[in-house]
Amino acid sequence: MAVTLANKTVKQPHLENLRNRHQALSNKIEKEYRNLACSDIYIRQLKVEKLKLKEEIQNISGTA
Repeated sequence: MAVTLANKTVKQPHLENLRNRHQALSNKIEKEYRNLACSDIYIRQLKVEKLKLKEEIQNISGTA
């Protein structure tokens, strides 16, 4: 499937936003690991959200 320049232009800001959100979740997960009062369930939810973002990034960028 060919991707036109217009599609790349439209997708690039969205892709950057997804990557920023993914990195923010990574930072939050690391912070929560250090928080003794944080529940394992909450960390698991953050990891699931991070994985969904990773999959969306891979789908948009065309990598597996």
